[in-house]
Amino acid sequence: MTPSDHNQAEYVRGIQAGRRIERQHNTARTVSRDVLFMCLGVVAGLIWQALLF
Repeated sequence: MTPSDHNQAEYVRGIQAGRRIERQHNTARTVSRDVLFMCLGVVAGLIWQALLF
């Protein structure tokens, strides 16, 4: 295994790690967005009930 092969392997490993971190970050952002919409839905539902009754 030549030094350039080793560098190539490290480079690929770094890219894969970066993608994995990015995917986790996107998942966290999606979850927080879902929670935000859920809270908005609950608030809208409470307001709707307050208007009806």
